[in-house]
Amino acid sequence: MSKVKSPQQKKALSLKKDRRNIFGECPKSSRKNIRLGKQLSHRRERHVVDDVLGRMKNHREEDDILEMEALARSRSIEKHRRAFKKTPDAPLGQVISRKQTRREMRGRGCHRHFAPERAFDTPYVAKLHQQAIKASLRNRFRRNRWEKKGKAKRFTGYDRRAALAWRDAILGNAALLKGFFAEEPDWREKMLSWCEKALK
Repeated sequence: MSKVKSPQQKKALSLKKDRRNIFGECPKSSRKNIRLGKQLSHRRERHVVDDVLGRMKNHREEDDILEMEALARSRSIEKHRRAFKKTPDAPLGQVISRKQTRREMRGRGCHRHFAPERAFDTPYVAKLHQQAIKASLRNRFRRNRWEKKGKAKRFTGYDRRAALAWRDAILGNAALLKGFFAEEPDWREKMLSWCEKALK
């Protein structure tokens, strides 16, 4: 019988102690893969020890045998440190708060495909907009797939239009970017230089 009687206490304990897997794998495959990962890491440990101790057949002297045993032990410990470890599951309370944040972001139009250039006048909320703006900025600097063919430095018409919109928003102190650059001032100069290159 549980000593905790009140529903509020039960709920608080559940949020703290219950766990959920947030690794992003299928639960059915995880049940197999966790066991398999442990088995393979244990097998590697045994193979390392067998490999070292297998050489002892040719050595009869006691010093050589002791040296081989020490080597086998050290290699076994090294493999054990690198062995498979299951990623710990997250507390239920943390999982729920993450889901709520995602729902808020979707409700305000700030989801994974949020395009800052369409919403420069939106008031900046760090929790909702910071990651989306960073992703958009990184996307501008990412090398494109034509780099091997020598076309990486070319800017498309889309790049020029985006650069124009970004430059006007940065110089006009748009609400969204003003809040972002207050937290991340380094990005302002980077983005302005990218805009100048694209518009040349």
